Amino acid sequence: MHLFEFHDLPNVPATIRLTLLDILAFCNGPVRDYYGDLCRTIVHEAETRGLRTVVELGAGTAPLTMHLAALPAARGLRLVACDLYPDIEHYRELTKRHPDQVQGIVEPVDFTLRHDWGPGVLLVLNATFHHIPPELRRQTLAALTQSSDRVLIFEPIQNNLVSMLLALTSFFPAIASPLWLTRPGILRRVLWCWLVPIAPLMFVWDALVSCLRQWSGERWQTELATIVSPDRKPQIATTIHSAVVRW
Repeated sequence: MHLFEFHDLPNVPATIRLTLLDILAFCNGPVRDYYGDLCRTIVHEAETRGLRTVVELGAGTAPLTMHLAALPAARGLRLVACDLYPDIEHYRELTKRHPDQVQGIVEPVDFTLRHDWGPGVLLVLNATFHHIPPELRRQTLAALTQSSDRVLIFEPIQNNLVSMLLALTSFFPAIASPLWLTRPGILRRVLWCWLVPIAPLMFVWDALVSCLRQWSGERWQTELATIVSPDRKPQIATTIHSAVVRW
């Protein structure tokens, strides 16, 4: 099932789109520490494979790049953030803040198409793959496979009742997100979460639809088996509320 998500609609105002991304970062950062777990996995994967560059595809506001840049264990990694709808101001600020480590690409990058990222690159997608329409998913998997020797896909929710209940409760951290005073965009969040409180409702809808869009572990295995060569040995690990796919 591929119902619409507000985040995917091109006519959603940029301020609302950024507010939805802020809410996502709030839920997966201060509330859940999901990003911390992911960054430790990324660093371990890069070290194990001898990879020196991490590219965050479909990065949005680049939460993984930000967390990795602040992580001592990731200090030797080159970090690249990109998106089809890049947050240009934020990417430039990230690059300015970490000039020796971070590159924010301000031109749109469509990861459904093949890109030449060069050698030693780990491609990372977080809460992003489920946005790809079903008819483009195999093409996207093939493009990712051809673009790098190693790919990591994270999804913070699954298609089950527990994840859907979790999605419903996300309304409360969404309402509280303007209190995240260390995150830029406070006035924007106050507007769309408190004064005109549509962002929390939009976020809950998007979260529920995201659950319905998720592939099971068996589906991931079947799809990758038709695209990835046996020597890359896809690994799929799912829990009741998350998934990690690597090949």
